[in-house]
Amino acid sequence: METVKRSACYSVVIPNTNLKLVSFNANYGYDVNFYSYLNDINVDYFLLLDWLVLEVDIAEKAGQKVLIIAHVPPGDTSTQPSYGEFYLNLTKRYGSTIVGHLTGHTHNDEFELVQDEYGVYGVVMVAPSVTPYTNNNPAFRIYTMDLITGTLLGYHQYFLNLTKANEMAALKQVPSFELSYTTALEYGLEDLTPHSYAALIERFEKYENLISTYNYNKHSKSHEADKNCDMTCQRNILCAVQNIISSNILACEAV
Repeated sequence: METVKRSACYSVVIPNTNLKLVSFNANYGYDVNFYSYLNDINVDYFLLLDWLVLEVDIAEKAGQKVLIIAHVPPGDTSTQPSYGEFYLNLTKRYGSTIVGHLTGHTHNDEFELVQDEYGVYGVVMVAPSVTPYTNNNPAFRIYTMDLITGTLLGYHQYFLNLTKANEMAALKQVPSFELSYTTALEYGLEDLTPHSYAALIERFEKYENLISTYNYNKHSKSHEADKNCDMTCQRNILCAVQNIISSNILACEAV
């Protein structure tokens, strides 16, 4: 409870598993969190990062795997570059211990590969939102995990078609969420490991229809126009999925 009160963070080992769940207060890196601009004098700001590193390090020494959950993904352009830099260094050091990074915030269905010129270290999953704010259909997902190895195997993505739901409501019928896709069938992913996503990015670069499918799913099948991802759209997606440092994404999009 001490860390929850001090910085809204906590960790817990899932019973009967070797998996440690670490909940990190990612508002630390959000660029409208004005306290983060005081990092030179705000001691607690640094303790937040120290706490996360310590929790992962303890897990590594105990032979455990770590699943990190947070609100704001490091690669969103609403974050400070220092957040992405910290996350890259953390994942580069503890990539064999951290089995997943589950985030939200953008209200979109996205992912961010954690990599540099030397290798691929992790993948940040960004789940879409249940709220239709940002003009998206409500959505949620269910992950499948091997609790023995800690490997994320895939997920089922569900969405609520608001156009259809409104039509049903007019007829006094009850709408329901429906399956949007599975990662295995939609993207051919055997699992959600970094190397599987690195291979997916290579397929994005080869097959225009696949990256257009990703763009349509990105907004939970809300806009038919998303099915046609032009050259600018493709460039922006490739910039976003291959970087977790916000300044690098903006520089990439500007080319």
